[in-house]
Amino acid sequence: MSFASEQYSEGTCILLKNQVKEYSAYPQSNQYKTAKRSVDTHCVNPFTLPKANQTNTTATNTDKLTPIYTTKKLHSQNLTEPSNQAVVTTPHQAKTSVPVNNMLSLVLKIGALVLVIMFVLAFLKAITVLFAKRAAKSLLKKVTGRIEPVVSNLPVRKNEDINPKTAANVSDKSCSVLKDTIAEIVANDVSSSSGLQGEAVVNNLIEKIINNKVLSAMSNVSHYTSVLLTNDNDELTEIDHLIVSPVGVFVIESKNYSGYIFGSQHQAKWTQTLTGRKTQFMNPLRQNYKHCLAVSRLLGVVDGVESLVLFHDKASFKTKLPPNVRYVSEMEAFLSGFTHVKFTDSQLEEFNTRLTKVISVTTREDFKQHIHEVKARQYDI
Repeated sequence: MSFASEQYSEGTCILLKNQVKEYSAYPQSNQYKTAKRSVDTHCVNPFTLPKANQTNTTATNTDKLTPIYTTKKLHSQNLTEPSNQAVVTTPHQAKTSVPVNNMLSLVLKIGALVLVIMFVLAFLKAITVLFAKRAAKSLLKKVTGRIEPVVSNLPVRKNEDINPKTAANVSDKSCSVLKDTIAEIVANDVSSSSGLQGEAVVNNLIEKIINNKVLSAMSNVSHYTSVLLTNDNDELTEIDHLIVSPVGVFVIESKNYSGYIFGSQHQAKWTQTLTGRKTQFMNPLRQNYKHCLAVSRLLGVVDGVESLVLFHDKASFKTKLPPNVRYVSEMEAFLSGFTHVKFTDSQLEEFNTRLTKVISVTTREDFKQHIHEVKARQYDI
């Protein structure tokens, strides 16, 4: 029975009940369990001390009262076993549940990391731009160094009539115009250096094909470069390469592109993908079709004028293209497929006469006008 246990005074029980109330939020703590056990056991029927004898009784019953400990002393004890001692402590201050300091520290760390990343990206961008500028200057210097010796050794344009049967005169005329054109292009557009290198590759390969007589067993083959003609709208159009041979007149458009090439015969624009960047350009088949019309108009023939579009081998076709779109390395195989003679020697002589006449009257101003027209069309697009 609970009454069999020793009962505390009302004052002691009040203190114990207050302690139970204070630690009610921590029911698993030793302080709460000890105080609760003391209340349940020794405060069932607390006794009241007489007022007259309160001092003496308190003094005589000192042994019966449980010592009151402060929070500091209670924490220093190892309360592993149940105890009948009453413990009175100061009110407990519960810690806040939101770790404000930890959150602030985390935000500061994230901010510092973002700043470091931004600094690294800015540094890499600056390095990339620096190397790009150096590479551009080096490329321009290299191309200029290759062009200048060739240009300085080119023959000067002659005023006397040019004999169409003399290949040297035709070459002199083409080289003379090319000399003026290269200087103009290099001065106006640094990016043209890559295109000039591509043109040089095609030129060398065409000369090899002509020397090896791939087009025909006959030697009556002429090669023209950078020929300016007018179309039906009286607009100037430039032909990269033009081969006049007994088996056909070949109008060649060369593209010195890299990366992946996407396009079809009927698309107005083709796409180049290089290092993740997509760039659109005019369908070269349509572009060369206009060149073929200009050549047919000048020569007075339609049948036998063939279109060929060449891409540098560093490009990679990702769509199925017509047979007349080839890599530069495939040009010889393509031209060797033409074996049927379509033009007589007299026709070829007439073709060369007309081309030579056009080339002889072409000036630097014509090329300037053509460049201006091309830029104007690109701006309109």
